Amino acid sequence: MAARGQKNQAMQPNPIVRFAGLLALAWCCGRCANPVSPTGGPRDEQPPRLDTLASTPNYQTRFRKQPIELTFDEWIKLNDPANQIVVSPPLQYRPEVKLRKKTVVFRFDEREVLKDNATYTINFGEAIQDLTEGNVAPVRFLFSTGPFIDSLVVTGRVVDAFTGEPAEGVRFMLYDNLADSVVHAERPFYFGTTDAEGRVRIENVRADTFRVVALADANRNYFFDAGERIAFPDTFVVVRDSLTEVPALRLFAEEPPLRLLDAEEPHYGLLRLWYNREPWDARLWWDRTAVQGWPEPVGDSIYFWYAGAEAPFRVVVPLPDGPDTLEVQAANRQRLAEVSPLRVVGRRPAVMALPPAPPFRLEWNHPLAALDTARVLLLADTTRTPQRLQYRFEGAARRTLALRPEGGWREGATYELVLLPGALTDVWGLTRQDTLRQSLRIRPRDEFGALTLTVAPLDTAMHYVLQLWQGEDRLADTHIIHADSTWTHRWPLLEPGTWRAILIEDRNADGRYTPGHYASRRQPERVLIRPLEEVRANWEVEADMRVEW
Repeated sequence: MAARGQKNQAMQPNPIVRFAGLLALAWCCGRCANPVSPTGGPRDEQPPRLDTLASTPNYQTRFRKQPIELTFDEWIKLNDPANQIVVSPPLQYRPEVKLRKKTVVFRFDEREVLKDNATYTINFGEAIQDLTEGNVAPVRFLFSTGPFIDSLVVTGRVVDAFTGEPAEGVRFMLYDNLADSVVHAERPFYFGTTDAEGRVRIENVRADTFRVVALADANRNYFFDAGERIAFPDTFVVVRDSLTEVPALRLFAEEPPLRLLDAEEPHYGLLRLWYNREPWDARLWWDRTAVQGWPEPVGDSIYFWYAGAEAPFRVVVPLPDGPDTLEVQAANRQRLAEVSPLRVVGRRPAVMALPPAPPFRLEWNHPLAALDTARVLLLADTTRTPQRLQYRFEGAARRTLALRPEGGWREGATYELVLLPGALTDVWGLTRQDTLRQSLRIRPRDEFGALTLTVAPLDTAMHYVLQLWQGEDRLADTHIIHADSTWTHRWPLLEPGTWRAILIEDRNADGRYTPGHYASRRQPERVLIRPLEEVRANWEVEADMRVEW
């Protein structure tokens, strides 16, 4: 008996071992209760599948506001639901979207009032993903507050008005309210978002007449706000067939009304005006007839150069919301040479290489009045032979000196330009006090290529602007075209490289591209961009630009 008792006692589990076993069991249960990503095995590429029996029925009619529950066959996660989940027609208030185990719960705000007889689409985008690999469940929930689900389709395309490139991520919106002001006051009845090709497809649309607007909705509020790009067709769109295609819309940013932001008088003879945009339409007036003025546009500014002012005077700046009047002090005339001596603008290499035809140009910091050619030397080659000069002052403020020898440059030759003290005089009588020397090398013509461009067919009643660009960012030449059905021009000296031609249908004949304007229903001016064959040295390129809008 004693031996049996000792055996039974030995069979009892150790309390420490028993406690450790309980901890291990609890840990295992905890692991089973919480979903985790399994390790090893083949990659899961299947998206979560909707359990239709356990979910709120899709495609309901006579729908009344209620929570929508979508249950899936595996554990899921929500990815950026605020931006991924899109409801059309848009809701007035943000819905609540929560995850409960394998179920997504979509709950309308209690203040939300659904439209009567409307088909709603809730597109979940990439919001619902499986827990392991992030596979997206493609879910689109539809319901109608009326007796049937609308089934018509509207498609469209949006492109940039200037470049013609597809406009991605743009809201394509349909309004049943046809008033012009609806883009500022109401959310659209239907909408979609353009893809990478600028295309959009809106399904489950009812038969009706709609105002169509495309909007690059920067703040995502569905309203047309200042600075946002917009596009619209010339007419309302009538949806009555199973598929309605809207012609391509051209997206543009309206040009804001001109505003004067700031002004500065850095020294006598110059008033700088800063605007909210390029002031191509700005005008200036001044109240002293004795004052000479040279307004010069520079980017988004105007440099107003003046001379002949012995006392303060006023400059009037006409603006859309009323004129602004500035008082110019015209002070410290005596210190002008000290604070702003006459000098060349920018830095130049020791030897400048020039094409064989255009003049050599030097930009100065003051408007120029006279050149004393007796104090200018243009010496050719090592013989130092003086050349007779041709020159002119260029630019709105006459700040550029352009010169070349009579008869033109000689290819392959080198020149030295010498401006002796007193050679140049500005509008205030200041002269350059030291000697300027510049070496010039004239490149041979065979280092350049030539381009002949023919543009047709053109409307002889229309004005056009033809721009020639080198690469993407250098405007090389501009021509105004009018009363020609076919226009041809040759550029004999182009740098080798890539070139492109831009043709603007200049409907208001202002010599520039003009964007559209929504309130006045003005479309942006049409633009054609034609990449040209690469220009090579000592090579002639002939190109045709066919005008087909």
